Amino acid sequence: MNELKFPLLGLDVSKRRIGVAIAEGITADPLPLFTWPRGKKTVDFERIANWVRKYGIVGVVVGLPVNMDGTVGDSAEKMEQFIAELSQKITVPIYRQDERQTTLEAREILDLNELDAEETKEKLDEIAAVLILTRFINEKR
Repeated sequence: MNELKFPLLGLDVSKRRIGVAIAEGITADPLPLFTWPRGKKTVDFERIANWVRKYGIVGVVVGLPVNMDGTVGDSAEKMEQFIAELSQKITVPIYRQDERQTTLEAREILDLNELDAEETKEKLDEIAAVLILTRFINEKR
């Protein structure tokens, strides 16, 4: 990818939730949008396709949960399958971004803001999605 194009959608996909963030340009920090409870894959893919249309997204960045030593484990393999299936449902490119430590960093950010446990749980995945997008943009600059 020679030149970054925007807007980009960032996804932090966990077993229970999908955190969603958007980056509207190279000079603007990515913004958290929301966290959505996971449903059936078909429902998740339909929602993502709707977000792509609604926000005029030109690329989707998905966090890839590689192991701490950089190897690909079961979680990353499952995410690769998720990405492969998602690529059949949307027409924009899907990019992978190493998401190591993003949940930990997101928790630290939320702890600094003194949110209670329920608020932290609600915001954790969307803040992780912001971090995934930020890393992707910084690495591509």
